[in-house]
Amino acid sequence: MTRGVWIILTSPQLSALPCAKCKAWVVNEDWTLYERGGKNQRRPLGTVPPCHICPKIPQGDEPVPESAVELTPQLYRAYVHYRRCRAVGRFPDDDLVEDNARIFLAVEEQVESSRMERIELSMRTLGAVLGGLFRG
Repeated sequence: MTRGVWIILTSPQLSALPCAKCKAWVVNEDWTLYERGGKNQRRPLGTVPPCHICPKIPQGDEPVPESAVELTPQLYRAYVHYRRCRAVGRFPDDDLVEDNARIFLAVEEQVESSRMERIELSMRTLGAVLGGLFRG
């Protein structure tokens, strides 16, 4: 469940691209279907989908469609419900809704923390590069 929410937050375009589509059709770098002449292009026989770079594949798992964490319609609806409740500041008195909210909030916090770490690393790297330019 947490992996599915992570995908919603970090790669929302993958929410609409099931692995079966990616196996059958050529996809662009932004995970949209590749078109030529206004038509989607079938994946040529013998070629593999880009599972090795797909965020749906948990780190350390074999990069094949069978390893992917697919986003279910139920999870998507539950997350949309959580966001709506959070936006208006009212949650129903329901154990399942509360459990989901706790998980969704934790994943949102993890994603935000990860984003901040990447920004800090980028700033340190930029500082080192600029510092090297001005010292030399």
